[in-house]
Amino acid sequence: TNVGKVLSQLHDWNLEDNTIVILATDQGVSDRGAPHPRPDEKRASDSVAYDEHHLVFCIVRFPGMTKAGANTALAGMVDIAPTILDLCGLPLPDSMDGRSLRPLLEGAPKWADDRKLIIQCPRTRERAEWRNAVVKTQQWRLVGGDRLYDATKDWGEEHNVAGDHPDVVARLTADYETFWKSLPPATDLLSRAVLGSARAPD
Repeated sequence: TNVGKVLSQLHDWNLEDNTIVILATDQGVSDRGAPHPRPDEKRASDSVAYDEHHLVFCIVRFPGMTKAGANTALAGMVDIAPTILDLCGLPLPDSMDGRSLRPLLEGAPKWADDRKLIIQCPRTRERAEWRNAVVKTQQWRLVGGDRLYDATKDWGEEHNVAGDHPDVVARLTADYETFWKSLPPATDLLSRAVLGSARAPD
């Protein structure tokens, strides 16, 4: 109903043809109060590294470019800002994570490369290597550095196949290690809002 109100208002303002509308949500289905048995292969300490916490809908409407249909290429919320900048003809900062979704919006069924996403949410004020972390490709999910799932065959991530694909584990581990070593000091990434802090006196 509310999306309809937004689209109707854009129509009334004669802005619907050059307005990017994005409808998305935060977090996946998780348990949401409905307990169910956790498969043994899913480690509780990595609870937010699994797909059920990440898979959400993202609907983009940009007349003249987007068409009705769906695309399941690997993407994330980190791609929204680069996409908006790209569609608006603005330069992307070199330091920006993510990539523009323009190729997918224009109809490409998948990325030209085997895209990787690294997601890490420690859920604490202290970060630790591989804590609640996953390296994703279109096919693979490497959780915690030692649990590998084939997302094309095992969407519920119930069967750890790390022992069957050591080459994939090694490759994705190397990607994670590069990411981990590139991070700034934790004090630059994790901060509390402290009134009167010497770092923000005004």
